[in-house]
Amino acid sequence: MFGSFLQRETTGCATLAARPRCEVCRCPVRACWCKDLQPVETAIEFVILQHPFEARRTVSTGRMACLGVRGAKIFTGLDFTGDRRVNEIIADPDRSVWLLSPGADAVDLASLFHRNDSAVPDVTSEPAGRRTTLIILDGTWAQARRMRRLSVNLHPLRRVALAPAQPSEFAVRRQPEAHCLSTLETIVHCLRVLDGPDPERDRQLMRPMRNMVARQIEIARIAKLEAETGPTCS
Repeated sequence: MFGSFLQRETTGCATLAARPRCEVCRCPVRACWCKDLQPVETAIEFVILQHPFEARRTVSTGRMACLGVRGAKIFTGLDFTGDRRVNEIIADPDRSVWLLSPGADAVDLASLFHRNDSAVPDVTSEPAGRRTTLIILDGTWAQARRMRRLSVNLHPLRRVALAPAQPSEFAVRRQPEAHCLSTLETIVHCLRVLDGPDPERDRQLMRPMRNMVARQIEIARIAKLEAETGPTCS
């Protein structure tokens, strides 16, 4: 319904370049969501590898997730094979690094990190003392697959996947499958698995996205109405 308007809103680079932007969230000032941020603490480290196209989108949750979780990192690129920052993280002996990426060899995150099943090792402390680090690819599914294929340094990493019980709330972007989530929602789901349920933490993290979605839907509704009936007076 709102697809054509949202496409113009998120990919019209020449138009967006002329708008004043927030220096923190990098969105146009009128779409800034910084006031909704309330960062959360976690022992889990999230490293977001963001596709360049995703970095230019106004309607995106990668940077929102990075700013919403203390200690999270975000790097933009397509091929991270030679990226010194990423390679240092992967090679760090004090980190236990996992790649969140569905596939035939991926293990369900919930079953892998299930602390109540003695048959499943608690890899949050395996080996003891290492910090659990999750690398997440931020982009469309096609972009994420290409990023992983090109980034040779990601190939040896152990892969985990999610099995979310609820569909995405990111209504302004079409998801290819019912189980697909935005990057922010992916991190929220990871925290539910790794740190346990915490409704207040989830609300804090989701607030910027939910408010952004509501604003975008309202903007699109008004634009559609004006296209059908002419500009409204206020």
